[in-house]
Amino acid sequence: MSEEEKKRVVALIDMDCFYVQVEERENPGNKGKPACVVQYKKWKGGGIISVNYEARAQGVTRQMRGDEAREKCPDCILYRVPEQRGKADLTRYRDGGKEVIDVMCSFGVCVERASIDEAYIDMTLVVDKMFSDSRATDVDTEVNVEELPNTHFVGWGNETNDVKGVCGWLQALSQGDCNENDWKLTFGAILVERIRAAVYEKTGFRCSAGIANNKMLAKLACGINKPNKQTVLPFRNVQEFFSTFPLKKVRNLGGKLGLALREEFNCTTMADIVQIPERVLQDRFDSKTGTWLYWYARGVDNESVSSRTLPKSIGCNKNFTGLAALDSREKISHWLEELCAEVSERLEKDRETNNRTAKLLTLTVRLEGDIRPYSYTRSIPLTSSYEKVRMANACLAVMGKENPCIKQANTRIPVVVTCLGVSAGKFVDQLENHSRIDRFFVTKQSALTGKGKESCATGQGSMHEINEINENDTDQEVEENELVETELEETKGISEIEEENTTEPERNTANSAPECPEPVSVNREISLPSLNQENRGIANKSGFFASRSLKKSTPIQMPIKEFTSEPVPEIVASQESFSIEELFPDLNEVDMETLALLPLHLQRQVLQAIEARKGSDETDKLVVCDKCKKQLLREEIEEHKDFHLASELQKEFSVQPSASGSLSVNMKGQAVAKKSSKRPLKNQKNIAKETKRSRTIDSFFGNQS
Repeated sequence: MSEEEKKRVVALIDMDCFYVQVEERENPGNKGKPACVVQYKKWKGGGIISVNYEARAQGVTRQMRGDEAREKCPDCILYRVPEQRGKADLTRYRDGGKEVIDVMCSFGVCVERASIDEAYIDMTLVVDKMFSDSRATDVDTEVNVEELPNTHFVGWGNETNDVKGVCGWLQALSQGDCNENDWKLTFGAILVERIRAAVYEKTGFRCSAGIANNKMLAKLACGINKPNKQTVLPFRNVQEFFSTFPLKKVRNLGGKLGLALREEFNCTTMADIVQIPERVLQDRFDSKTGTWLYWYARGVDNESVSSRTLPKSIGCNKNFTGLAALDSREKISHWLEELCAEVSERLEKDRETNNRTAKLLTLTVRLEGDIRPYSYTRSIPLTSSYEKVRMANACLAVMGKENPCIKQANTRIPVVVTCLGVSAGKFVDQLENHSRIDRFFVTKQSALTGKGKESCATGQGSMHEINEINENDTDQEVEENELVETELEETKGISEIEEENTTEPERNTANSAPECPEPVSVNREISLPSLNQENRGIANKSGFFASRSLKKSTPIQMPIKEFTSEPVPEIVASQESFSIEELFPDLNEVDMETLALLPLHLQRQVLQAIEARKGSDETDKLVVCDKCKKQLLREEIEEHKDFHLASELQKEFSVQPSASGSLSVNMKGQAVAKKSSKRPLKNQKNIAKETKRSRTIDSFFGNQS
């Protein structure tokens, strides 16, 4: 065991018959009675997915169906899983699991959610602090038995007066027979006792736990004493524990790898693997697996606890056995839509709650083969829209590539589908201040906002106060609607966002025009008088979508009378004090977004200057051809002259053909005629090729004629 391994204190917390506990919380009067949770299908009472310990005591197991459980235990209560979209709805159980995770996180430990009803926690940092605080005092550290009421210590119990082994363990601690790692495991057990008590107090759920130095040992220890108990597996007692522990019950050794160890090496317990040299394991398996097995059998597992309180993927699946197997495109399409609808709904809820987006959609299909069933998994890129129809169509297209028969409607598929699964993963966090597109495309006008405020401050005081009110209202509105805007940007089009912006209420627009002259560097709040009624709400928005809305719906050339009923002398004076050259020194690089924010009379002057500049430039660039009298650009006139020269050369060649040339053409024509009587199809192809090759000068310069 490495030094780093000794420092870790890891626990696995597993909920006791969790599904039944969730149902009992909904029905408090049934607590303490034998109960099971069965699937929604009612055939033979439904398949059992959870059994409480009262029913287990009377012989009920998960391998039974509901009717068999009633035969074993007539008083057994059967809770049925809710049904939605033709399949099981596990929403209430997921929500219950989330409540437990929230309680664990409140203790400052690293939590890794392993499934809907269990989680790993790494308590190393918290335990180190507890250990250092205990050693900081001069008084000898003592742990009372009352602090560990439901704790068992593997290898330290006896059958007489200390079944749990707590007294023997604490006695060894007090006598100095334990090392630092043993002390830390003890403090970890005390912390887990507190966590389990808090879970029961806040959620009403009972749970069991295993405490050790890594995830593998914590998993094994958790299942030793249940329900509502916890077990500590000290590293010094691992080999003694492994000598009797079955190999197939060890995590990661219940599949093909464990089968190979049992059949080829006759290993029945974990201690049997210790007798196999590392080189032999590497030769039989690969080098990495052999080394891992060598240390795994000695209780060493370097897998870390990753901080993950949220599921890595969101998905659902459904089995279709017997006559319910899917054998047509219509059936497959229907169930893909149902599965994608559930995944889409859960993804939307997850995005609102956890502020993240899935980027990968995974399709799992199991088929009924001739000899045995086989399955395949395919991944599809997932957009942030989460449209269920698009997701279903993408999955159907992938299945069509694997089995072309699915592409044909009303056609029976030779290999039927017995299971469909759809899941979404590869989640990416949404950083609201950085990932929003309207914050990425910041308009140039945001740089001019400060200048606009300074220029407005030199005007009348009443307008300055109104500006401050408008600015505060706008900031507050953006802050309140930030979440709504984010959802709209991800799930709707730009046109819908513009429509929402145009429906905002007007604020302080009636009195803003006559009180303060409009400066040139105008921000969005000050330029409200220069916009029409529909865009006054848009002016309070900032960013990319607001600028798009202004460009689409704000007319540039509009009379001033629409907005001001009486001319103001100060405004006229300020209008005459600016020239086009001062505003836009280069008319070829005029920013239309900035232009839309200027007063209307300046907009008209700038547009007229641009049109005049374009007209003069175009007149200077035009040149008249001497032969055809056409007006062309200067850079095109040379190519146009080449066209005239080539046309004249082609006419000369066509009028005066050479005698030898005509003779050769006749000889070729006779030869072609002889061949055409035998192989007319090939002759036609040759003629077509000759026609393609004989391109004229006119066809090459077709755009010039």
